[in-house]
Amino acid sequence: MFTAVLAAGSVRADTVTEWNEIAGQTLLGPPPITIRHHAVVQLAVHDALKAISPRYASQQG
Repeated sequence: MFTAVLAAGSVRADTVTEWNEIAGQTLLGPPPITIRHHAVVQLAVHDALKAISPRYASQQG
């Protein structure tokens, strides 16, 4: 799913918003677990955007 988004070639805030909406609909459970999962999604979004336009350092070490 994420590969298809990157293959499109254009990155807009709409794509990030879509990823957040999908995460909100699919990541279910008690708050400590869903918060951690949302953090992982945000790191993936950051690294995907960085791969397209490298402006910031990776947050994953």
